[in-house]
Amino acid sequence: MTELVLLPLRRTFVCNMRPQSRSEKNLYAGMDSHGCLYRILLQFDLSMLPENFYIVSAVVKGCAVFPNQNANGFFTPYPVLSAWNRRVTWDTQPEIDTCITGNTVEIDCNGWYIWDITSIAQAWAQKRMNNNGLMIKSLEEEADLTCFEILLSHNQNCYSPALYVKYDKESISSFKHKKIKNTFEICRAGDEPAYSAWQNTSSFKMYTFMVENMGPDEACVHVQISPNQSVRIDEAAVWELASGDTAAIVPQKYAFFTRLATRASSAGGRCKLKIWFQAQG
Repeated sequence: MTELVLLPLRRTFVCNMRPQSRSEKNLYAGMDSHGCLYRILLQFDLSMLPENFYIVSAVVKGCAVFPNQNANGFFTPYPVLSAWNRRVTWDTQPEIDTCITGNTVEIDCNGWYIWDITSIAQAWAQKRMNNNGLMIKSLEEEADLTCFEILLSHNQNCYSPALYVKYDKESISSFKHKKIKNTFEICRAGDEPAYSAWQNTSSFKMYTFMVENMGPDEACVHVQISPNQSVRIDEAAVWELASGDTAAIVPQKYAFFTRLATRASSAGGRCKLKIWFQAQG
């Protein structure tokens, strides 16, 4: 197995309060104390990889710095769907693919962080997806998003974000049709039930929901399956997750669509769930 370290071919950020991204030594993501929202764009050149070599792992490492040590946030890398350059702005930023992502990372202090983008890099190498780079952005849909910013410094190469690729001399034919999905969301519930997004599970052979209860109270979670997202059936099994607990939930029945339903176990309770959906087929 061989490891290749790649510095970004292109790197910039966009901001909703700036008409044009600037040539700065630092990259920003998240939201600052003024309400400015930032997203990072990175592109790596994989042409140095030999043909017919299988990517075993690919991770992006970046150094994050917080101006406010009490801040924290969740950041996810997404593959970009169209070409961009350093003159890209918030209004012209490319769209992203939300069906295949890297892992979501919670950043809560200064230091080095790692995003696993193996499934994305495999899709690039196998020509199943054009390599237009990555967008790293926060979970902006969180209602209680704390104002913060992170910095991925590249004013010196020793602090540059980099892609670490491990590859092996193995026939790619057995892997090129492999389908992988990895998504992440936050779900909040109280006395009334709340639901995760429907996942199209019709083409996957294996899939699992990983659930972590970040709320103060116990949560009840069960699986719902549906042929069309309208007619729904609840599975009998119920997972009770105390605050801080994590569970791997595997549906027992098959349907085209699957999601989780959750509510607080006690009256007046509140629960906040981190939900990963990971599948392969």
